[in-house]
Amino acid sequence: MQLTSREISGVFRIRYGNSVGSGFLYHTISGCCFISAAHILNGAKNDDNVLIQRDFDWISIPLVQIEFSKRNSDVCAFSVKGFSVSNILSPYQTPSLSLGGQVRFLGFPHDLVNTYPGQGFPMPLVRTAHFSGVIAVDGIDVMVLDGFNNPGYSGGPVYCQDSSGGNALVGVVSGYRFEKSTHGKVFRRYPDGREEEIPDIFIKPNSGMVQAVPLAAVNGVVSQMLHFNPVGQKPLT
Repeated sequence: MQLTSREISGVFRIRYGNSVGSGFLYHTISGCCFISAAHILNGAKNDDNVLIQRDFDWISIPLVQIEFSKRNSDVCAFSVKGFSVSNILSPYQTPSLSLGGQVRFLGFPHDLVNTYPGQGFPMPLVRTAHFSGVIAVDGIDVMVLDGFNNPGYSGGPVYCQDSSGGNALVGVVSGYRFEKSTHGKVFRRYPDGREEEIPDIFIKPNSGMVQAVPLAAVNGVVSQMLHFNPVGQKPLT
């Protein structure tokens, strides 16, 4: 699948409090808003300020409306003052994704940004994964991708193909699943070659399973939006 400027330039690096991650523009027939992971904007409310990174600095923009998933999925939608889109794009078609199908996700891992030229805002990095399935975590549907996620991708979009071969949004990156503690034991090696497990200490390595919020939860939180970003003006410069 080939990403277009819509998918690439529509992703932004965002910050709220001490949390930094990714967010992206989501177009509906009613207007355009931002989508991100709920844990990045945890505690945010209307009229709070969210930071969006430009090429050389951050801009602080007041939230007009922010909505979190009523089912506690790790996703939120928000609109802001002063950030306008030039026009509303048609919503994506229904994704066509089967087990093992390829997806791509975008974001800003490890505070890294792409040197690929943008429009005054940093460009995201892109990774490829494969759809493993959907699991239930504490009663909430979570999409599992076979890939490798790093801190900073949270809130970024996940794309697959639609039935006509175009791109379609399929979910939002939430994080990655840690390996089980039994596989993260820590050992001490003695000069004679003996190994001894150190009790009560273990590491939590990345399991290689990306966790994402399915599209149904994204659509659910967007349906709660009443206010959208302005249309017809250039973004802040």
